[in-house]
Amino acid sequence: MIGIEYEVHVENYGWMPAVKNGMTAGTKDQSLRIEAIRFRLLNKEGLDVVLLANPHIENKGWTGFVGENTVCGTEGEFLAMQAIQFALRGADADKFSVQARAENVQNIGTMDWVTEENLVGTTGGNLRLEAIEIMITDKGVDLGNSNVDGFRVIEPVVIPITVPVANVGRIGNGQTVCINPGHGLSDPGAVGNLLEKDQNLTVALRLAQLLQERNFRVVLTRSTDIWMALSDRPAIANSVGADIFVSIHHNGSNDPNAGGTLVICYPGSTQGIRLSECVLNQLYGHLGLQQRGITQRDDSDVTWCDCPAIITEASFTSNPDECNFFNNGGSEKEAQGILEGILDYFGC
Repeated sequence: MIGIEYEVHVENYGWMPAVKNGMTAGTKDQSLRIEAIRFRLLNKEGLDVVLLANPHIENKGWTGFVGENTVCGTEGEFLAMQAIQFALRGADADKFSVQARAENVQNIGTMDWVTEENLVGTTGGNLRLEAIEIMITDKGVDLGNSNVDGFRVIEPVVIPITVPVANVGRIGNGQTVCINPGHGLSDPGAVGNLLEKDQNLTVALRLAQLLQERNFRVVLTRSTDIWMALSDRPAIANSVGADIFVSIHHNGSNDPNAGGTLVICYPGSTQGIRLSECVLNQLYGHLGLQQRGITQRDDSDVTWCDCPAIITEASFTSNPDECNFFNNGGSEKEAQGILEGILDYFGC
């Protein structure tokens, strides 16, 4: 009986020890992505059979089949493998099946076994594959026994355009705005009188509503308190062809008196700087807090976006006065300020 040996390249670990025949390769409960896999068939002497694999890679999509003892995926690019497809080839391939299971997928957990030519994992939601199991069996053996699909196409959270409500003033022209509420779940962000992750989501949901009312197509990277890898967030914007990406954050400091408003964009990005100026000026006017200006920084959110991208830091979670302001009308003013800045940017 032929078998299989395989090893995975995992975020923060590199290449992990090889495993065989249905054993788990990768990690669980660590939120670490598989970036690449190497594999080889065992005990196939005298048989004409080879194994191929086609990976789906963050920001790249399906990259094509590669063979045994070859890096399948990426190294050093900090990109997650999200799905993979296996296939057996050769004159004796019809005697065997290669079966695989996504043992751990971000936000899903364990998925079902699938056989060759089928897809393992997910696409569309930028969910990383964290652990995988692979087996070679006789033809006709079916390992699947769960009610969790072995592969899913994840649809982004899209708020559809509706007819603008009366008296909303300036409206858009169907532009796509991707809004990212920073942090989430086990990653609270800055912590003070409030949790940054909660502030971010509050403002993002309100901003999404305001934009929807004004004829914008809105995509949220998250609409509930879930955890997402940093690199997954701009990838969603790229996958839906967003016109701009707005990442909602709030600042923090060891000094409880530190406060104010700033916006971050990618260094030298002409449109990113212009979007920053539009949003920052409106936030200044709506919030009236200390003016901290624009910071041009190679930051994950704005670095990996194909469109103009900014990170807003409207106030400090660590400042008690600014938290009190946020809870007493400040969150609405913040959402309104970002909205007006976006309208200014698009010339609405």
